[in-house]
Amino acid sequence: MQASGVGVGVIGLGLMGSAIAANLQRAGFAVSGVDIDAQARERMRDSIRDVAESAATLPPGTRLLISSLPSSQALMAVCDALAARPEARPESGASAAPRRVLAETSTLPIADKQRARERLACAGIAMVDAPLSGTAGQARTRDLAVYASGEPADIAELAAVFDGFARARYEVGPFGNGMRMKLVANLLVAIHNVSSAEALLFAQRLGLDPARVVEVVGDGAGTSRMLQVRGPMMAAGAGRTPR
Repeated sequence: MQASGVGVGVIGLGLMGSAIAANLQRAGFAVSGVDIDAQARERMRDSIRDVAESAATLPPGTRLLISSLPSSQALMAVCDALAARPEARPESGASAAPRRVLAETSTLPIADKQRARERLACAGIAMVDAPLSGTAGQARTRDLAVYASGEPADIAELAAVFDGFARARYEVGPFGNGMRMKLVANLLVAIHNVSSAEALLFAQRLGLDPARVVEVVGDGAGTSRMLQVRGPMMAAGAGRTPR
């Protein structure tokens, strides 16, 4: 699928969603953003094609969708809005329009995502569980990994969209495996964050400059992505008095 002019709806314009939307627009997609917060919409007004308050008012024909949401309640509200749109009603026959596909990127319980998937399926809308690995800063630079799970055909529909905002995408199996993979990644992120902080504190007690440690150790076998991403912020605060 070519990106040029293809309509994509990004639902949720927080730190992650806004970065995803802006990168997709730069990649050649025609991006419509949705957020209930007026300030979030205003911040994105000049960066994407258009903004709206509800998924119910996305431009007609916006078939490829991404959600980046703060809660399961928000996800179900979005599903209700999408299911209420006229084109969401299942049709039959050769003239039926291609169904829409939602990539759900939020970190939410698998059972809630499954419930949302079933709600959308009743309206003829497919859903892919596609959580992301990376921080908001990494999202801005397209340094994200997508863990996509669900029906292979639905994931294939979204492949070019994923490539428009992420560094890598992985198809990890049946629906829900994306979140399972994300939980494993989150465990390691937590461990690497703690170990990086402990290492920099140790370095400080040895009389080393924490910023220099991040530079030197971060280029060797002792590195981790969290040392590289979070280390500079830890080093900048290393001179503060511990509580």
